[in-house]
Amino acid sequence: MNWDNLDHRRLILAEPAAIAEFIKINQMTLKRPIIVFDELHKYRNWKIFLKGFFDAYRDNVRIIVTGISKLDIYRTGGDNLMGRYFSYQIHLFFVAECIRTKINEKEISFPQKIDTALFDPLFKFGGFPEPLTKHHSRFSNRWKKLRKEQLFREDIRDLSRIQEIGQLKILAQLLKYQAWQLINYNHLANKINVSVDTIKRWINTLNAFYYCCLIQP
Repeated sequence: MNWDNLDHRRLILAEPAAIAEFIKINQMTLKRPIIVFDELHKYRNWKIFLKGFFDAYRDNVRIIVTGISKLDIYRTGGDNLMGRYFSYQIHLFFVAECIRTKINEKEISFPQKIDTALFDPLFKFGGFPEPLTKHHSRFSNRWKKLRKEQLFREDIRDLSRIQEIGQLKILAQLLKYQAWQLINYNHLANKINVSVDTIKRWINTLNAFYYCCLIQP
């Protein structure tokens, strides 16, 4: 069930029993089938909904909740789902996954050479599945532009309440050309005309949404 689907949204807003009736939970032949809720974090009361649904139907179905944003960012107040779930973060495709698909028994494995045919698309299109598998420059550029716009205009703005989206996008652009360099907070603050504390807070926000990755000394 997808929150962005209006029919599904009406059922989620109604009550858990409405969803149970919709999926015919009492008529399923499979033992504890899986129900997936996608983009549910966009619903303000998603935790209350999940708690109620889980408590009512925990013996009937297994539940997976997915979303493009980290669900733990959206935690507000006490975690009323404590003890009811396990959290997993799915990262992008990277070199190790292109070389092997099985999980290593050892935590650290010896480096292996990656074939050029595997590395070049990964380097050119990035690790997101759709651009990587299509191998199409025009599609990749449009996809990246759309993702960036959605990231700043929807996810970050709605969650963090940051109003200066224009200045935040300038910061993101500056960080893009400072990869692997030391962060000079004062320099960035002067460039964007905000305080050093604001720059630190904004970078932490970008890091939380996987726009960048901070490497601590």
